[in-house]
Amino acid sequence: MMNSNLIGKIDLADHFYKFKSFVEMRSGCLFDGFDNNYFLKKEEGYKYKVFKDAQKYLQLDSWDESKIGTGCIAECFKKAYDCKGNLFNYHGSNRTKKKIDDNLLTAEKVLYNIYLGNDDEKAFAEAVEFFGAKYDLIAYLFFIKDRDEYLPISPKNFERMFAVLGINVKLQYQCSWENYAEYLSLIRQIKEKMEEYFSLKVSLLDAHSFVRWIEEAEKHFITKEKWIELLKNEAVFTIEDKNILKEFYISPGHTAACSELEDRTGKSLIKINKSMGSVGKKISEMYGFAPIITRVEEKRHWPILFRGIDRDDNKFDWKIKPELTEALEEVFPEEKSKHIEKETEEFIAETETQREISTSKILSKSEFFGFIGKPRMKPELIETKHGKRYRRDKQRSLNALHRANFLCECSAEHKTFLRKNSNINYTEPHHLVPMAYQDRFDSTLDTESNIVSLCSNCHNQIHYGQGYREIIMLLYEQRKEALKKEGIDITLEGLLEMYD
Repeated sequence: MMNSNLIGKIDLADHFYKFKSFVEMRSGCLFDGFDNNYFLKKEEGYKYKVFKDAQKYLQLDSWDESKIGTGCIAECFKKAYDCKGNLFNYHGSNRTKKKIDDNLLTAEKVLYNIYLGNDDEKAFAEAVEFFGAKYDLIAYLFFIKDRDEYLPISPKNFERMFAVLGINVKLQYQCSWENYAEYLSLIRQIKEKMEEYFSLKVSLLDAHSFVRWIEEAEKHFITKEKWIELLKNEAVFTIEDKNILKEFYISPGHTAACSELEDRTGKSLIKINKSMGSVGKKISEMYGFAPIITRVEEKRHWPILFRGIDRDDNKFDWKIKPELTEALEEVFPEEKSKHIEKETEEFIAETETQREISTSKILSKSEFFGFIGKPRMKPELIETKHGKRYRRDKQRSLNALHRANFLCECSAEHKTFLRKNSNINYTEPHHLVPMAYQDRFDSTLDTESNIVSLCSNCHNQIHYGQGYREIIMLLYEQRKEALKKEGIDITLEGLLEMYD
């Protein structure tokens, strides 16, 4: 009996983080679920096709007990057995078919019990007795019966993958129903935990794919410590490479489209692409990474350093990977200071607006009740001691608070307190799509549809606490239509990326 104790939440989260990082590296785009990822579709999608094709060849609707011994069942099965990409490594195909032909009655009884019987444990034992203890073959027979209940298996490989996850499992030379049931139980538990912990839609085959790639994910993960070494290695990063990378770093969210960097720095798009691609290629060769073929079917190396993100304005962002971001801050602390200054400018602007509202004597005089419903012009760009920022209109924040009746829009039940200057609840205005991203939009972000009223606890949680994504998701659902009407067309994924 194998050990079915599953890894804990923290360890599973760590492995899943590395899995996502690997998938994003290999696909050149953000991981937003198993269904939509280019790499996973390309590398794992064949399992769904094998199942579909095998089901078609089996023609189970034509089976009944009267057909046992006639050869009809065997002929259907042999086509499914030969299905391209059949998920087992046994090469004695002709011997297996000859055994079926030589023992037709027994073979068709075994097959009938697998696919139309009501005792899977007994059918498994009969299959082992007839076909031999060929674990991957027997698992395949059950997988093509029901992909939501059964899975293919490569005993040696999956024993090793489970070990990477810290699960002690013996699969090799253990071809039995008890062992197979435990193997399925482990992957089913992983599926359920992934759904619970990460709020993902996960099929049993998705969880199987996660385990299948976990070793490669570990090998391809570059830690902060490794990035520090690479940044200090002049054979990997030239001075020009580092300067370009710093420009990405000081962008909002350490994220920018290459065209934006071209506009801001004067460095050509070709030069930026070539620089980051060259660094990625050197690192890839240094660590022996497999070539990265992105969804545009071209070899690319920039995903070694960045996460790729589709933007709502049809541009494509490169976001520096978190571990590289941390390494940059350690190797070049002055860049962190620059970034903090930029963030400080936005924080100061937000704080100034809150202070002005708090001291205002006209809190109860706003006549604003509904959104404008059409795009407004971008605000003026002004110089401050911390740099340039877009001007904010205090009255629009006041209007947004008034529209919410000075209650928290996460929940009107959230406790607050009365302001010093009036008998009105204290709530704070917050730009849902941050003003730091104003450059990405042709219409202003400083508009009532984009400003929410929050209690101070929720406001601070968005900026500094765990659970901020849930708050953003709630507010987005409330405002997405109003935002769209005012020219702020953004997906939930795009918005969350601005906060991550």
